[in-house]
Amino acid sequence: MRLAAAGVRTRNAPPAPPTNGGIILLPPGPAPGNIIWAGLYWVTLFNPPPPGSSPPLAASVTLNGNPVTPEPLGTTGSPCWPEEAAVAYFADVTGFVAAGPNVVAGLDDSGGPPGVPPETEGASLVVVYESDNSSACEIIVTDGNDLIRDITQWDNPLPITCGANRFSNLYFVGGDGQEASDDQSWNFAALGDGDDFDGSDPVAPGAAFLGWDTDQQPGGWSVLTGGPNVASASSTFIDCINWVATAIEVGVSQDCRPTPVRPSTWGRLKTLYR
Repeated sequence: MRLAAAGVRTRNAPPAPPTNGGIILLPPGPAPGNIIWAGLYWVTLFNPPPPGSSPPLAASVTLNGNPVTPEPLGTTGSPCWPEEAAVAYFADVTGFVAAGPNVVAGLDDSGGPPGVPPETEGASLVVVYESDNSSACEIIVTDGNDLIRDITQWDNPLPITCGANRFSNLYFVGGDGQEASDDQSWNFAALGDGDDFDGSDPVAPGAAFLGWDTDQQPGGWSVLTGGPNVASASSTFIDCINWVATAIEVGVSQDCRPTPVRPSTWGRLKTLYR
């Protein structure tokens, strides 16, 4: 098994093909026939409706033309924009993912300018797939919706069991990252340069150059396992982030070929393969 992740910035993408969306370009590897599990993540900024009514959000999201079933991951306050709230979503898209480019469309967005609700910051694919060349000892995906602002730090322990000192690839997925002050950390040691949620994903045509991140480096951050195996994200007053997913690919090598267990879901843990 291997892990792949990629995303696209979509905020204020115009209502033109792909309508209110963009193209997520997966790296080589995942393809129909070898995909075990795939999740689509996105974050929408909005103003809550009057009491007693429901927001008409995420009703028409598609991946490669296939309607998806959104699962809300929680609602927070705004990541420092005029909108009042931010809701994170997940959808299981295991049967819809294509090799290479994948078109996400129908994301809720006013079309701009920034600050006019609703606005969807971006979207990411996280994919677990079979590989003939190498395999991870375990793959762990967690998700939720943590708002990082005003000197906030969130810590996400990952339930790694296959031992210490294994080289691993760590991914962070989050919305609204811009060129400001924030950190991604592993075992409480900073991974980057203090500007890690920096809007590094590609921009959809016509979208605003505002933040969405799937990882900081191609292939994720390179980290070593070892207690306590905690991924963290933090910020000063300058940057506001909705951190929605974390994934780790542990111990990629030729000798890690266990039979995958059935995915499990409880709490913040979305899926786990060992």
